Amino acid sequence: EARDAVFDLSKALGDNDSGVQVSAAKALWEILGDQAKGIVHVLVAGLQDKTRTDVRARAAAVLGTMRSKDPKAVEALEAALRDPDGGVRINAASSLDSIGADRSMPKFIEALDDPDIRVRIVAAKATKGVGILVQARKHDDADIRRRAAIAIEKVGRDARNAFPALSQALKDAVPALSLALNDPYPEVRALAADALHHIGPDAISAVPALCDALNRSNPFMTSKAAHALSGLGTK
Repeated sequence: EARDAVFDLSKALGDNDSGVQVSAAKALWEILGDQAKGIVHVLVAGLQDKTRTDVRARAAAVLGTMRSKDPKAVEALEAALRDPDGGVRINAASSLDSIGADRSMPKFIEALDDPDIRVRIVAAKATKGVGILVQARKHDDADIRRRAAIAIEKVGRDARNAFPALSQALKDAVPALSLALNDPYPEVRALAADALHHIGPDAISAVPALCDALNRSNPFMTSKAAHALSGLGTK
């Protein structure tokens, strides 16, 4: 039976080959679950093995499967977001997303600039769309700006309260949203106003831009700006 192999697998955690160690740790977790002892240390060490890309990638994936919130595991996965190998970074990002550690949110914001699109996709998912508009303002494509505005508009106050670490990221998005109030495309302007409304009092720096939008001749945008200001607690 599988449990009969526990003794041998436990011995394999001390093998000289880091690949064997990670495989043993994975097998022990699959057999014992949370009762497996000493495997997080082994997986963290594997994740830091600079000589074996395959071992780092596997260790990152196993930590995600375990959903380990051990601070050392989370810290190692965050560091792995800067690994030179794209495969390791995508496994680290996916694992951090599975773990859902609130402290990792700033790292996901940074990962929105990753050269590998797979990492950027995971980071965008993990940040619930926050920060996307900031990145999208670099693009000339109106559709990209529109999609980014939709993403951040969906964050809402409930999401911000559920993930306190998003608060700073939301504040960081306010300047880009303020600029988006002047976007040449009406839909982007309206979505930016809605996003500012959802951010709430943290978007207070957007009041001048919203007041400017409030004084325009477009009734629809005037309504959107007024709605946004009400969300900021501004009368």
